Amino acid sequence: MKIAKTVGVPDELLGELVVSCIVPQEGVVLAEDAVRNFAKARLASYKLPRRVLFVTEAGLETTGSAKVKTADLRKLAAARLEAMAQD
Repeated sequence: MKIAKTVGVPDELLGELVVSCIVPQEGVVLAEDAVRNFAKARLASYKLPRRVLFVTEAGLETTGSAKVKTADLRKLAAARLEAMAQD
């Protein structure tokens, strides 16, 4: 993974949904299930992301010191999940 950041996204049922957003290394193909299984082997169950989204580095808003802006990532993840739910 090139960049990985986990955020909480509002959810009607759970209150907040844990979502991991990942920018994979160039040429690497990842699957949501593979990432969740990797995390499951290393994290407590309450820390596991419910969803894993793959994003491009160009789609991320960053600060002047190249850190991902959490609020913007949260909005991006919420919009992507909502679009996926409508499909």
